[in-house]
Amino acid sequence: MKSPWLVLESIHNLSAVTAEWRTQLGAHFAAFRNGFLVRAAQAATSYPCPRQCGCAHEIVHHNSIEIVAVCRCESWNCDDLRLAPQDTALWTLSWPRLGSALCKALGLHSRKAGFTLENTRQIGAWSEAAIPVILTVQSEPSGLRPVISELAARLRQPFILLAPTARHLDATGKELLAHAGAGFFDLESHITFQSTMGSTALVSEPDDAAEEMATGILRAIRSPADLFGRFTPQPAEPVEEDVARRAFALVQQLDSDESIQAPTVLTVFRLYCMEDKSISQIAQKFRCSKATVFRRLELIRAKTGMDPRDLRKYSAHLEHIEEDIADSRAAHIHRKNLIEERDEGELR
Repeated sequence: MKSPWLVLESIHNLSAVTAEWRTQLGAHFAAFRNGFLVRAAQAATSYPCPRQCGCAHEIVHHNSIEIVAVCRCESWNCDDLRLAPQDTALWTLSWPRLGSALCKALGLHSRKAGFTLENTRQIGAWSEAAIPVILTVQSEPSGLRPVISELAARLRQPFILLAPTARHLDATGKELLAHAGAGFFDLESHITFQSTMGSTALVSEPDDAAEEMATGILRAIRSPADLFGRFTPQPAEPVEEDVARRAFALVQQLDSDESIQAPTVLTVFRLYCMEDKSISQIAQKFRCSKATVFRRLELIRAKTGMDPRDLRKYSAHLEHIEEDIADSRAAHIHRKNLIEERDEGELR
């Protein structure tokens, strides 16, 4: 029995009579039909040969009741097939139903959009980055390559392409996907189809009531987060200035401890992290031991959670922050002096 995904690539134009769908899908027929097929408005004009020779019989309506399928092969060798009206009904793939089921199985945001590409639709989007997820069903490699090429040219961003199987993805298609930063995932390898009432009995002795109750469920074999991991945006790195400002504020808190002798923590921070002085140079400047300077650096490490050597790369931001603080203090003192001078003037 073929997988439903392989069958999709075998049914011409994704539309066929009940007999063909049933033959191809086997025990999955009823569940797949109820879940993902819809009856077309028009009736079929041909019927598959029961001898499975690959040809199709032309459907001829003699009247509203008498319908026959006539062999049109040059060397005629099949008897006419008598059909009932329901035998000529065409069943075609329901893109909305299949798309919704895949979105649920793969944790996608539902996004529907069509393309001027045969049997190709956007069914959803992945993650907050809204990476387009597109489903295409092609029967030949020559049909898949143009789809990949046009999607890459039109979208101009990474995208996720789903297809029933990987059998039509050749080296050229892989190269096109790589250049576009796109990913290809075949449903046959990543999605299981489970028929809740599928059995061989539905094929050999179909029961209409049982078939109407049959349903199918799609399940992802791997978690969507694992499957589409490379398309998931990573948490943004902290902005450098924010890191520098936080570190400076924490060191200032340490420097408020009056019991610490010179050099103070802020002084060591400024010389070591901002001016790139060595421990020996700082110790010589303040005529203290290297151990004293090292202890100040350990306090910085414990308070900020960062190696003081790593803080050196933020030196430009740290200098800018210190200048801002100095300017703010100067402005405050200036405003205070103006207020005091004004008050003194009023007293006089």
